[in-house]
Amino acid sequence: MLQRLRRAARVPTATFSAVAGLKTNANAAGNALGKVVVVTSGKGGVGKTTCSASIGYGLAQKGYRTCLIDFDIGLRNLDIHLGCERRVIFDFIHVIDGNCRLSQALIKDKRLDKLSLLAASQTRDKEALTEDGVAKVLDELKQDFDYIVCDSPAGIESGAR
Repeated sequence: MLQRLRRAARVPTATFSAVAGLKTNANAAGNALGKVVVVTSGKGGVGKTTCSASIGYGLAQKGYRTCLIDFDIGLRNLDIHLGCERRVIFDFIHVIDGNCRLSQALIKDKRLDKLSLLAASQTRDKEALTEDGVAKVLDELKQDFDYIVCDSPAGIESGAR
């Protein structure tokens, strides 16, 4: 199936190999701390969000507790891909700033109970995404999820590194 997807999407072989490697790693995940997968590129409009959503959805379908995080502050789009944009009340920056608990900001997918989303802020400055804040949130997510899939912005902003 992965081969058909690669041909249909014309995904470069290196990218395809990296995604195919997730299947092997997913089988070995077991009860260890959650694994972090980052989907990134230096250019916008190349399909990072689509890949992130697809990887997250696929892992959740396989039964892995999966959290998708949208790191694209100001230009969030992952919530739209998942069809839950109207359910975003709290976002990633609210959690980092201590304005809400992580559990309040996580949005559970209505189709897959193993899939959750932590949306990016639409209105905040990208500088609000601090390395310490991101590390703290990721550490907390690793306790509750098998996989954390990070959808990065074009290039890598300071907090998303």
